[in-house]
Amino acid sequence: MRRIVLLLIMIGLALLLASGVALAAALSSSPDPRTVQTDGAVRTILRVGSKIYIGGSFTSVAGKPRSNLAAINANTGRLTGWAPKANGQVRALAASPNGTRIYAGGAFTSVSGTAHRYVVAISASTGRVDRRWKTGTDSAVLSLATSGSRVYLGGRFLKVNGRKQARLAAVDGATGKLSPRWAATADDVVQVLLPSTKNSRRIYAGGQFERISGQKRLHLAALDPRTGTPRRDWRPNPCYPVFDLAATTRSIYVAGAGLLEEGCNAGGFAQAFRSDNGASRWRISSNGDFQSVALLGGKVYFGGHFKGGISSVSSPGAGKRRAGFAAVERATGRLEARWKPTADTGVWAMTTDHKRKRVYAGGGFRKINGQRKQGLARFSER
Repeated sequence: MRRIVLLLIMIGLALLLASGVALAAALSSSPDPRTVQTDGAVRTILRVGSKIYIGGSFTSVAGKPRSNLAAINANTGRLTGWAPKANGQVRALAASPNGTRIYAGGAFTSVSGTAHRYVVAISASTGRVDRRWKTGTDSAVLSLATSGSRVYLGGRFLKVNGRKQARLAAVDGATGKLSPRWAATADDVVQVLLPSTKNSRRIYAGGQFERISGQKRLHLAALDPRTGTPRRDWRPNPCYPVFDLAATTRSIYVAGAGLLEEGCNAGGFAQAFRSDNGASRWRISSNGDFQSVALLGGKVYFGGHFKGGISSVSSPGAGKRRAGFAAVERATGRLEARWKPTADTGVWAMTTDHKRKRVYAGGGFRKINGQRKQGLARFSER
């Protein structure tokens, strides 16, 4: 009987593999011990080819001096020589389409001794500041995105290059000049910008705003990449402020805060919306903010400040406890039982290395799973 059961299992596996369906591998809950550590918080992570760029508020990485910016070799995990020096916190990173230039935004006013107010362009290979790129704002840049020849900015600013441009802007990727046709503005902070995955036909914006260019768009909007006009047919209107976004061709995944008000009474929310009409696919909540999100395989990985049960809105209070990290099934929002690392404090940034099947996480944490792991962690498939 046992032989028959084993034979049936083997036949089933063979048919599964023959059909082209791969067995899902699990991401380890233990961070890779070879990942470098920082002496402060990591607020943004960007993968470009075989490099992982990080920004935040730190003065050293792997014991070597770094001023809020650094890069790591994705193959070896070692610190590279890329070392521009920002005099303030770095909150956002983006790359030019060809990968030769890194754009950084934050609360700094100079980089490597050159005055650059809150946003800068840097060589991806040498770390030298591009002095020809002249963009500057009057307050912090919290989000950056690139699409085609443009760089999109979001944050707290009210002026760009001396002109009124409240919290949203588009500039030329080569020169930094404002794009005259792009005129979107927001009535409150823009925390994240993300180009759509389908031919960059949209720029998604998330934050604390309630209106974009005078039109009601509660915390989340899809903008025309040419003009900045909000799309009329896409209005998810989540009740909570949005901190981070990830996207596929079919869905937009949101990491957000919580509000103590009717219909939104929780410490933090994570949600999936349809990309075609903005309808909700699923929503989960916890007792603290979801601040970062990344996609790998069929899973959605979240980081944040939560330290309690993860619950769906259809069955509140029924979830299992997670601390700083959580993963759910992409299609359903169902909690992934096997991935449950614990962070001692907030996880503020996440990104995926699809080629190497890894997830990087950054934050203010000093320990993960009770073991020392400060600022940056890397999780790989088992």
